[in-house]
Amino acid sequence: MNVREATTDDLPELLRMGEMFASCIGASIEYDEASFAETLRGMIENDQATVMVAEGASIVGMIAGLLFPAFFNHAHLTGQELVWWVDPEHRRGRAGIMLFSALEDWAKESGAQTFSMMSIEPLKTDEVNQMYERKGYTVHEHSFIKELTWQ
Repeated sequence: MNVREATTDDLPELLRMGEMFASCIGASIEYDEASFAETLRGMIENDQATVMVAEGASIVGMIAGLLFPAFFNHAHLTGQELVWWVDPEHRRGRAGIMLFSALEDWAKESGAQTFSMMSIEPLKTDEVNQMYERKGYTVHEHSFIKELTWQ
């Protein structure tokens, strides 16, 4: 298993995993493949963002993140993970932790001083949160999503 930067040639597999990721979120945002493809292309071409894949015989996982100045202190470069997916049959292997480590290394090498990771409620939140804490992350915020309907 190895981790590498994604290329636009990887888009079919990234889009497959993106759809599976979106189905787990449980939010009422409909997955739009064209939008996700545009986002991925933009991230692949941007030096303040990254998309990485884990692959053995085929691509089995992806992770993506971006860097930006903190909104209240532009001298502080921070980053955030946007999507982290490993196919279910590979979750007990090394792919997930390799992707996580590669993303964190990329952020450090790019000059980030802090980095944020997220966990999605339906996907074994306790296990993921414990792993984050073992890696030195602390809880600073919880996100809540509400569907807004306009009449």
